[in-house]
Amino acid sequence: MTKWATNVGYPGYANAAVDEIFNTWVLNTMFAKAASGAMSPADAVKEADRRCKAIHEKWREKNLV
Repeated sequence: MTKWATNVGYPGYANAAVDEIFNTWVLNTMFAKAASGAMSPADAVKEADRRCKAIHEKWREKNLV
């Protein structure tokens, strides 16, 4: 049993963009693609970075980030 936890995004604040990145498994997918050989680690990081930036931009346009 976990006795304590922090919010997703810690030490920053949780927000809609962080929530979407977490819930759509952007980072998990990045690691899986690199570990399985589906992508090079560098390419997997670049793809995840693009996805994170697009998600943040979507929420910035809605003034929720």
